[in-house]
Amino acid sequence: MFTLTIVVYILFSVVQEFIARAGLQSAFYRFLPKAKGNHLKSIILSNLLFAMAHSHIGTLFALAAFAPGLFWAGCLLDKNHSLAFVFLIC
Repeated sequence: MFTLTIVVYILFSVVQEFIARAGLQSAFYRFLPKAKGNHLKSIILSNLLFAMAHSHIGTLFALAAFAPGLFWAGCLLDKNHSLAFVFLIC
């Protein structure tokens, strides 16, 4: 049962990251006016929404979801344009 729980958690995490990064972050990037700092704004907005979606677990958990997301998913995805690369690194 423990192994099944771990497998489901990993699969669910991948789906969450795909929605937050590929869906939200890229949509914010296209939606925001073309200006300096557009990449950073889209990263921060998508991470804020991702953290708020985890706030029902607790404030510390939401912060724990927000902080690493700025670097691991946001900046790496922005620089490499590959979600697969981000999953391999994380």
